[in-house]
Amino acid sequence: MTTKISEETLPETQDENAINARDLRRVFWRSFQMEFSWNYERQMNLAFVYALIPVLKKLYPQKAALAAALKRHLVFFNTTPHIVTLLLGITTAMEEKNSQQNEMDGTAIDNVKASLMGPLAG
Repeated sequence: MTTKISEETLPETQDENAINARDLRRVFWRSFQMEFSWNYERQMNLAFVYALIPVLKKLYPQKAALAAALKRHLVFFNTTPHIVTLLLGITTAMEEKNSQQNEMDGTAIDNVKASLMGPLAG
């Protein structure tokens, strides 16, 4: 038995700025660069930002907001490369909320990231 789907039964289209599975896969594959881009001053910050670029570009289409988000993540970052996907997922979810809600403070993202980075770095 085949059922024809009418336009009435289709789900509503999602927000074009919402993070989807394709975006998360792009972040995942970019996370493999964590061990290749390392420096003594800020450890893995460049690779962390590199992994988040597809998501940040989607969430912040305005150039000033994108620059602020990129700058927010160019701080010290160090953790075990095998655990970084957890932190990338949490950061992606928080960035999505930050782009949707004006009352959310961007420093909350850094605070959560820093509080999780410590225990997971060992």
